[in-house]
Amino acid sequence: MGKIIEYIPGILIVPFWVLGFLYAVLLPDTIYYAFGIYFDMWFPILETFWGYVIVGLLFAVPLLNIGLLFLLLLQSFIVLAKFIFGSYDPSFHGFITMYPACMTIVVLVLTLLDKD
Repeated sequence: MGKIIEYIPGILIVPFWVLGFLYAVLLPDTIYYAFGIYFDMWFPILETFWGYVIVGLLFAVPLLNIGLLFLLLLQSFIVLAKFIFGSYDPSFHGFITMYPACMTIVVLVLTLLDKD
């Protein structure tokens, strides 16, 4: 996380933290849809309060957390691509799901443009 924050310009730090907090709040729902859409495994318990406990336990498993991060980043890029090409009309949760892909793109572009 520290490496990512180093590359973010000062003006984007506040939106980075606010959207990161909203993404964390909606994380069980996001994982619910990621598992359901990509693996056809629907776990309704992820939409309850216990979803936070389960997600915390899933991220505590050493190699599983890396797989979940890649799954969530892949889902974010797919949702962003569907939105850009016009086949997706997102809700609030859809916009929050696009957050990791948008921040990754913004940070990479700003890093490439700012070669000091």
